[in-house]
Amino acid sequence: MTVKHEYYECVVQHSTVTRNPLQLSKQSPVIPWRHEVILDAHTDEVWNVAWSHDGLRLASASKDKTAIIWRIGSDAEPSSRECVAEFTLREHSFAVGALGWSLDDSILATSADNLILLWDNTKDMAGDLRDDWTGVPIRVTDMTVSPDMERLVTVGMGYIATPTMVDEAVSRGSSRESTPPTPRDENGGAMNGAQPSDNRIIVYDLDTKAIELCFGGIDGNFVLSGSEDRNVCVWRRDTGILEVLPGHGMGSVNSVAWNPQNERMFASCSDDCTIRIWELHQPPPP
Repeated sequence: MTVKHEYYECVVQHSTVTRNPLQLSKQSPVIPWRHEVILDAHTDEVWNVAWSHDGLRLASASKDKTAIIWRIGSDAEPSSRECVAEFTLREHSFAVGALGWSLDDSILATSADNLILLWDNTKDMAGDLRDDWTGVPIRVTDMTVSPDMERLVTVGMGYIATPTMVDEAVSRGSSRESTPPTPRDENGGAMNGAQPSDNRIIVYDLDTKAIELCFGGIDGNFVLSGSEDRNVCVWRRDTGILEVLPGHGMGSVNSVAWNPQNERMFASCSDDCTIRIWELHQPPPP
């Protein structure tokens, strides 16, 4: 695994912007510094990244059937920031696509196809497999842990009812219709293309690759997105796109994530097998 440091200067695309888009400079539409750290421990496409709530760790999920927990140093000077692959999680048999941290960052959930694994991130047990949930009835594409840490909410595709699920529902004294109601529009009519759903979100395949985006930055006023043209796009919520950040290699930028504790830092991952940490900085005084 290697860590590379690079610096760029980027100019905001819209000339009508009269101040730095991330409020770092009130005099110029130029983003003074962009610091980039490249993490390249994965051996295949990286599909997802997720920050821990304390902003000190970054989890990554890859087509190489592993997830990695990275420790991202908190040094004020990016060039001296240490970025270390603390744990490589190898128990999955298929590509890992979804990640979810518990609110206290003590557990990381990873998912590959119909399996969810829970990994310990406490001091003495960090990196150890804590539990495994097999036979998940969907291919999980995203998930999050509820604030009370009592529920893991998942979304996905390819729903398959299993006898185990039916048996568990009966044992809990709950009933479930054999043919769930068809989703309907606001006028009560069946939605076009809708199929019966069993209390789940339907994901429609539009023959396009799903690329994640997220809100963040100063006061949550910005939107990050990946793209299939290997760029990261920074959008302002009220005015549209601000700039396009090159840097990744060939393939899609699949996921982006703002650091929850540092509004000037975000991560992106790509088909080029790398994760990149981006950060914006004040220029040195003249």
